[in-house]
Amino acid sequence: MFVAETKEEIENNGRIFYDSIEEFEYVEVYAGVIYTDHAECVAAKNEVISKRRESLYVELVDPLHAERQKNTILGEWTDQDEEEYVAKVKAYTKKIREENPYISEA
Repeated sequence: MFVAETKEEIENNGRIFYDSIEEFEYVEVYAGVIYTDHAECVAAKNEVISKRRESLYVELVDPLHAERQKNTILGEWTDQDEEEYVAKVKAYTKKIREENPYISEA
C-alpha cells in the first residue's frame, strides 16, 4: 500500500496530478486509485475483503450444503452427518472471518 506524503510522490505515481497536495488531509493509493477520503478507501478495501470472503464461502462451505441437500433427498442424511455438517460450517465460517477481517473506519 502506498500512502503519499508529498505532491512529488503523487506525481511520480503517474496516476493523477494535483496543484497542491496540502489541500488534502488524507491521501492514499490503493489498487491503483488515489483516495483523498479515508472512508472511501476503507470501503474499497472492505469490498475486496467481501469478495474474498464470498469466494472462500463458495469454495469451502457451498460443497457442504450441496452434499447435505443431495443426501437428504436420497434419505441418506443422518443425525451424525448433521452434527458434522454444522461443526464444519461453523469452523469454516470462523476461519474465513478471522483470516479476512473487515477494516474499521476508526
